[in-house]
Amino acid sequence: LGGEQSGHTIFTDYATTGDGQLTALQFLDVLARSGKKASELASVCPQYPQVLLNVAVSHERGVKDAIMASDALSAAIAEEEGRVLVRPSGTEALIRVMVEAKTEQIALLAAENLVNVIKML
Repeated sequence: LGGEQSGHTIFTDYATTGDGQLTALQFLDVLARSGKKASELASVCPQYPQVLLNVAVSHERGVKDAIMASDALSAAIAEEEGRVLVRPSGTEALIRVMVEAKTEQIALLAAENLVNVIKML
């Protein structure tokens, strides 16, 4: 499960792009099974400052997949503080790097570090 500032929530078991109706159905399923109020469920998800950076990559077929499969990228993600989502754009020759952290400065530094790793691949 990943999310973006745009409001996209991505459930990779069901789709590779954001889908509002799928998000609503998943939330309603959790709500029904939990027996809790929606406000109670939402309260367990702390909100942090978020930074989203895009890295332009080649249009060449397979480039995004190779970057995403890179051990160097996986290791760099594991080292960062905060919540990290790195994913290929479904519509553009971009890798999207989203980081949420306790401060915007921490999030920006982590995102910039990951962008630099991607540019070296």
